[in-house]
Amino acid sequence: MSELAVEVNGLGKCYSIEKAGIKGGKWRRLAHKLRFGEDESSKFWALQDVNFSVEPGQRVGVIGKNGAGKSTLLKIMSRVSYPTAGEVRIRGSLASLLEVGTGFNDNLTGHENIYLNASLYGMSRSLIAQRFDQIVAFSEIGRFIDTPIKHYSSGMRMRLAFSVAAHLEPDILLLDEVLAVGDMSFQQKCLERVDELTSAGKTLFFVSHSMDSVIRYCTRCLWIDGGKLRMDGDTREVTEAYVEEVLKVRSERTVVSIGAIDGPSTADSQHEVKAESTGSTVARETIEYRDGAELVSARIINAAGNKATLVSVAEQVGVELVYDVKGPGFYAPAIHVYCPSGTLAFAATYPSTNIADFEKGQPTRVKAVVWMPAHLFNIGTYSVSLVVFSPKEAPFKRYFSEERYLSFHVVESAIGEKSARGLMPRQFPGPVRPLLDWSVNDVER
Repeated sequence: MSELAVEVNGLGKCYSIEKAGIKGGKWRRLAHKLRFGEDESSKFWALQDVNFSVEPGQRVGVIGKNGAGKSTLLKIMSRVSYPTAGEVRIRGSLASLLEVGTGFNDNLTGHENIYLNASLYGMSRSLIAQRFDQIVAFSEIGRFIDTPIKHYSSGMRMRLAFSVAAHLEPDILLLDEVLAVGDMSFQQKCLERVDELTSAGKTLFFVSHSMDSVIRYCTRCLWIDGGKLRMDGDTREVTEAYVEEVLKVRSERTVVSIGAIDGPSTADSQHEVKAESTGSTVARETIEYRDGAELVSARIINAAGNKATLVSVAEQVGVELVYDVKGPGFYAPAIHVYCPSGTLAFAATYPSTNIADFEKGQPTRVKAVVWMPAHLFNIGTYSVSLVVFSPKEAPFKRYFSEERYLSFHVVESAIGEKSARGLMPRQFPGPVRPLLDWSVNDVER
């Protein structure tokens, strides 16, 4: 087993919060502390008892809500801040991009700042001169390299900062949201450069609120929650758990009959009892229809037939619903899909025009699956309503209609994978993003 690149043991970072009513300078506050003792309520633990280790060459994403402790962790690792408890062991050189323009002087040119920034990481002047042209070429801002960076946009500053850090060839690279800057072609270059570094045994830590960025760049993920390490594992598994809790995405739900738990219902109402959802299970009163249908379970699935909370733009996504038919009649399943904004994107039902396809002669359990094609959705969280109705009656009789019952989160496709986005910036407009067939050719004037 190779030597670990990073070891974090019992790491904690505590800040003191000054309470109202204790006024005066530091000596007055110290006298108050000596007289009355340390007040635990005045302490805030940004990190507490965090433990993990990372091998060389791993790409580790760090996720969590604002204030969870993500940036505090990277600042301690980069020695910008120091821990209150525990320790961090770093083996090898380390470069960090924690904020736009860190280590830059606004009044100096891009040329001068390359030397300044690289020297702060310990690179010699001769080595900087050797790699200068590579750094400028990678940043794609050669035209402005002799312009003071106070005139640069945030994107230009980050391009330059990443270019310097990436050409230092550090053993460990820490990035805080920086790869979200730039167009798709530059992000492709960044990923290729990160691949080169990690293939050479370098280690990456990447903090981001963007789940699709973490999935793209990282193979392992740490979820920091309230200063503690909530989850550590495969990127897809950790991000799915995070999305389910934080974004309240529910990709699988099962109906539990109250009558089956507490005995027969005495309610006369034929309407569903609106009960709170606990996790992915929904409780409802048993409803008896002579010719009705009742939902049993539903879930979002991927091409392998497994539950899917996160799906790529380039993946097809399925909706599976299981329902009980109570008696003879005609039953047609349908879905309504809603955009991240909450507006209806589209509705779909079983497309047969033969009424006999919908007929059931006796009670039975039905499983219906509908597939939505790859390259249909843009990134974001979509919700799905489930309906079973009788297509023989006019107007249609709904046996049940579960509004926004399921949801799933769409993430960006892999960099380099064919997509309707092309080289468009990250904020691609609209709720749908179909991959259309184009023909573009030169013609005679």
